Amino acid sequence: MILRIGICDDTQTDIIHLEKHIKHYMASYNIEFEIESFRSGAALLQAQKEQPFHILLLDIELPEINGMMVARYLRDELYDDVFIVFVTSYPQYMQESFDVQPFQFLTKPVSYTKIEKLLSDIIHRYKHSHITKIVIDSHGKEHLIPVNNILYIQAVKGEKRYLEYHLIDAILTGEGTIQDWENRLSDHDFCSPYRGYLVNIRHIQTIQPSNIVIANGTLIPISRRKVTTLQQLYANRIIHVLK
Repeated sequence: MILRIGICDDTQTDIIHLEKHIKHYMASYNIEFEIESFRSGAALLQAQKEQPFHILLLDIELPEINGMMVARYLRDELYDDVFIVFVTSYPQYMQESFDVQPFQFLTKPVSYTKIEKLLSDIIHRYKHSHITKIVIDSHGKEHLIPVNNILYIQAVKGEKRYLEYHLIDAILTGEGTIQDWENRLSDHDFCSPYRGYLVNIRHIQTIQPSNIVIANGTLIPISRRKVTTLQQLYANRIIHVLK
């Protein structure tokens, strides 16, 4: 499968600069990408609707619809699989960008070394996430589900061994325990923020003092003793910042 890369920047020289690095990577690693470039957020979003991108390199300072607005729209529309990378001359936007779950935050000018590491990391994660699937037994019917399609798992109150599996596009129910799934998914960026819940860190939108906001808007409680641990996991595994 050929990964599609979208570049959005209102400065043509910056687009050419990024394209040059990506083509260098393609030649060095004998790999092919589809690259499309845009000078506005609106044009990028239209192309995304027609044929989604796997990787987006977004400038933040864009006219009319800026890069942050583009990213928020994509997350609101549940384009959770796209790797969003902010490429900007304004590092002060870094903290604000956490809400839209960027994969990395690069400051201009971007060197080939950074693009090389970025693309290698994304390819590794893409292959891993799309190969890893689990079987969920829902009332005797087995469902083969990609791990990253799971938003969170919740124990049903009053039922000892009954769970709800909240997926990107569905909810399944079946027997099981949070502890069992926590053990099974220990290597896949899942964490239990509160008794009876297991959350996919990839789909966390924000972490508040007493709640986690999932990408679909669901609020999940977080115990006070788990806040620091979860914030660290979120920072280490989801927000990869290249300085």
